[in-house]
Amino acid sequence: LAYSQNLVPNPSFEQLVSCPTNNGQIYLANPWFSPSTCFSWGNDLNQCSSSDLYSTCFIFSPGVDTMYVPKNMAGFQFPVSGNNYSGIGFWSSGNIREYMEVKLADSLMQDSIYCVGFYVSNTIFDSNQATSISNLQLAFSIDTLYSTNYGVINVSPSVWNPDSIIVSDTANWVYISGCYSALGGEKFLTIGNFDDDFNTNLANSSANVAYYYVDDVSVTLCS
Repeated sequence: LAYSQNLVPNPSFEQLVSCPTNNGQIYLANPWFSPSTCFSWGNDLNQCSSSDLYSTCFIFSPGVDTMYVPKNMAGFQFPVSGNNYSGIGFWSSGNIREYMEVKLADSLMQDSIYCVGFYVSNTIFDSNQATSISNLQLAFSIDTLYSTNYGVINVSPSVWNPDSIIVSDTANWVYISGCYSALGGEKFLTIGNFDDDFNTNLANSSANVAYYYVDDVSVTLCS
């Protein structure tokens, strides 16, 4: 097999604008950002971001959530590679979702087949109410998938974990992967859960949140 270029820039969140000082700072791993915006803070992606960045260079400050690697506010995990990883809430009751998005290095070519993958690890975030789900998904789009709130972004995923497989492993990384036949012109990649609460497969229906670490995202032209 021939290896081709990974079209995902900063795929393992190693290149940082600066070290994280609190939660909600995925934008420090430029060009990743949170596509959800909120009315109370306007449309500043930096201020409105809820997607998280974890790093061994986390700057400790009194009274803030720890974003350190490997032990942090969501649990304990080493990166798949490097020193950093990200984290988002794939599900929270009331159709609340978090997403992470990035602009690809190049647009996808029509009718070309791409090998797509990313690693996830379940967490004990809010351990009394934490659960696991099967709806771990990735979507390609021509434009950004901005949302005006933290609700479900209503698009069909391009690659997804099988509905029958709930990913509950908190000790290891699980690889979510698939092949995608491009429509042509897709320039953005978004990771999250694009299903509403009714269509989300939960391990525990009485829980409130399913939060996962994410690392090593890849999109390559299949040989």
